[in-house]
Amino acid sequence: MLNYLVTMKRCDVDAEFYGTFSDEDVQKLQAAPPGRPFDLEKYKAYLCGDGAIALAVKPDYEDSVMLEHRELCHRLREARAF
Repeated sequence: MLNYLVTMKRCDVDAEFYGTFSDEDVQKLQAAPPGRPFDLEKYKAYLCGDGAIALAVKPDYEDSVMLEHRELCHRLREARAF
């Protein structure tokens, strides 16, 4: 199974996000329902109404990050193209 590494700017703080996503994760992110939590391989995700997506790191959910959903999907499409 392929994993895609994404590096992008976070919405919540002035820092970079580094994360890996599987093919299944990419499909779930592209079809994400706003306002409902859903599971990814390494994260619990929640698509907010303002276009941001919250990712909480499994299994303890202590670390979380806010990203622009559109930008995340764009970067994952780019990663899959290679």
